[in-house]
Amino acid sequence: MLHDGLHSGNNTVNSLPGKLGEAAIYLHKEIGKYAPEFVIVLGSGLSNVFSGAEILYSIPYTSIPGIPKAIVSGHRGVLEIVKYQKKTIAIMRGRFHIYEGNSPDDAVRLLRALVLLGVKTAILTNASGSTSLKHKPGELALIKDHINITNLTPLSSDEAHSLGGGFLDLSEPYSAEIRKQIKSIAKKLNIKISEAVYACMRGPQYETAAEVKMLKTLGADVAGMSTVPEVIALRQLGVRIACITTVTNYGTGVKKGNTLSHSEVKMMGEKVAHKLDSILKLLLKDL
Repeated sequence: MLHDGLHSGNNTVNSLPGKLGEAAIYLHKEIGKYAPEFVIVLGSGLSNVFSGAEILYSIPYTSIPGIPKAIVSGHRGVLEIVKYQKKTIAIMRGRFHIYEGNSPDDAVRLLRALVLLGVKTAILTNASGSTSLKHKPGELALIKDHINITNLTPLSSDEAHSLGGGFLDLSEPYSAEIRKQIKSIAKKLNIKISEAVYACMRGPQYETAAEVKMLKTLGADVAGMSTVPEVIALRQLGVRIACITTVTNYGTGVKKGNTLSHSEVKMMGEKVAHKLDSILKLLLKDL
């Protein structure tokens, strides 16, 4: 059951507007029989996480009507439906960013369509830069809250209005229950994981030293260029969410002389992917 009583099925799907309707109709036809209850979104450098599961269906984003291209290096741009521990899971190997020229609706449309197929829980991942020495490159952090510096929202469009109201409570955007499970799993695996507040920046340029200092003053522990539009759209539809970030670098000015590049972000993401993979597999077993 989704927000405001929406549910999957031909009647609901056929009534959706524009590109969302196109995507939902296509996915309902292609993978509706699988009805995934979980979705995992994999960020920069993490596209190979959660490999090895039985693949039921795989399709490039470019084949799905109404869905933009995922053009950022390190994002494969493939939707997989897999079977793992008797659970059916949708895996988005790559996401859509507003800095690619996408609207907030573009960035979340595939997730919206998957929710209409039955997704009730979302595990999001991303790469982020630390605003201080507290969160070190190579570590994982659980997002407990966020600051939307972009001031953009996926709730002000006709597409959003077709799914429910726009006045959304965000008192618990990230599930405290799932965060507790993840912390327990990480402890068992002897993997360090902390909690952090995430600042969503528009990008694609990295932050200046002054901006990193501002973010730290505002209470942000890490910063990135994604995820928050997804969280807002998913919460509108009543989906439970957890987000694990891979801290790939220190923000500008945190350590003297450090410079930033996307290749560094991808490389660090790939380096810690095995930690994330271990946590996700145990988490999906327990959920």
